[in-house]
Amino acid sequence: MIPDFNPVLKELHQQRKFDELIKIVQPQWEEDKKNGEALYWLICCLYDTDKKIDAIQFGNEGLDIIVNQTWKVRIFNRLGSFYWRIGDINNAESYYKNSMNLAIEFGNDSDLARLKNNLGILFDIRGKLDKALLLYNEALKLNIDINNEGQIGSNLVNIGIIYFTQLKTTEAVECFLKALEIFKKGEQNTGVVVVSFQLMVSYLRLGNKKLVSDMFNQIEGIAKSRNSTFIQSIYLLSKAIKYKASKRLKDRVSSMEILKEIINNSNFESEQIITAMLHLTTLKLDEYKLLNNYAVLEEIKDLINRIHDYAERNKTYPMVIETKLLQAKLLGINNEFDQAFNVLNSTREFIVKYDLHHLNEKLKDEEINLEKMIMPFKKLSNTNKERISKLEADSIKEYLKTLKSIFE
Repeated sequence: MIPDFNPVLKELHQQRKFDELIKIVQPQWEEDKKNGEALYWLICCLYDTDKKIDAIQFGNEGLDIIVNQTWKVRIFNRLGSFYWRIGDINNAESYYKNSMNLAIEFGNDSDLARLKNNLGILFDIRGKLDKALLLYNEALKLNIDINNEGQIGSNLVNIGIIYFTQLKTTEAVECFLKALEIFKKGEQNTGVVVVSFQLMVSYLRLGNKKLVSDMFNQIEGIAKSRNSTFIQSIYLLSKAIKYKASKRLKDRVSSMEILKEIINNSNFESEQIITAMLHLTTLKLDEYKLLNNYAVLEEIKDLINRIHDYAERNKTYPMVIETKLLQAKLLGINNEFDQAFNVLNSTREFIVKYDLHHLNEKLKDEEINLEKMIMPFKKLSNTNKERISKLEADSIKEYLKTLKSIFE
């Protein structure tokens, strides 16, 4: 018989009552080092109290001790999520695959649904949207069959993010609203914050300022009442993005300050840090365009290199493309147009190589922007050509006039 989660322990974890949870499971672990459930909740508590590396190390040590294969499925899966959150996507993939191999024989439908969802995330961040969507929908079907509402909400959020990436914003909003209803009903504050953030970004794209404000206020209200590093990171990111969307210089400066705060906080997860870097880079490009300041230029180059290194290391190919587009934009601002177009051409080849055709629109937008940058120089060049032609014509006329006077 496949063991299920103890509902009391699960409830304590969902309510973030980590001290109470540890008081129960720590003695269980000390008494029996083969107790898989005790190990599972201990590593969850370690990670959720910002002891991320300790959680991973402790979990790996425990995997060699515990005997129950179902708990090995769950601990492999949980460790995979920990690796993903700290930005080690390659290890995350390895642990998810180990978990899936065991889950086929020793897991239940809930375990399989979690794994399909997590594997979908890996395909998603690597740009394989069709495979990701298939896995998310398979996970959703399993969770609906067993009435696992919390996980249904998570699946809907991930499906919504795919639609948002594909520029199907209305469909994305529909998924997010369904998820929000589920999370509110279950009083899952972390879920409410995550989906409210996605809705805020969606409403920004749709230009609905009132709903943007409503979602931000919802995030802020929970962040101020909950002592959670993760929720705090989402709150700060939403605040920075809201300020960034403003046309007021003061707000955009505030956005840059908040984004730097996120980037410099080692307790925040890699996803939030990298997202903050991308937003800060675009703001810094605008600043450089205005001021042409060398220090700002160096800051931009450093940000692009850091994002690119992360993306290359983890094979997150859509992010590699993001960095290439940022490089092209920077070259365009510096009037290095030939190099900028070379970067865009290599980006097109990269899109074809890794079958990332949903990013062609972004590439096209950058090509249009670059053409707009070149236009004034083309006009200037044509004007100069006209001036040179006129000067040459005048010079020839003068020469012929001189010859005529000599022979007369």
